[in-house]
Amino acid sequence: MLKPENWILSENMQMKGEGLIEILGNSYFKQFIKLEDDSTYFLRLSFKGTGRVPMIDESSYLVFANVKDENFTRVIKNPSSKGE
Repeated sequence: MLKPENWILSENMQMKGEGLIEILGNSYFKQFIKLEDDSTYFLRLSFKGTGRVPMIDESSYLVFANVKDENFTRVIKNPSSKGE
């Protein structure tokens, strides 16, 4: 679902082999994905150094975590957007 070639990188960043991104200063990277209704996704990122992980969905719900030298795992549950 997340593909290394689809990352949008800011300045001071370089793509390395095997999906690694080297950050050489204050910068960000992002990727837009479409989630299926009534589904669950697991997002796992590994950090060396300090990072902040924001996630914003279509309803502007923001989740973020500050991480340092660790793996970050988040479960994303996407409820059905269908009404009754």
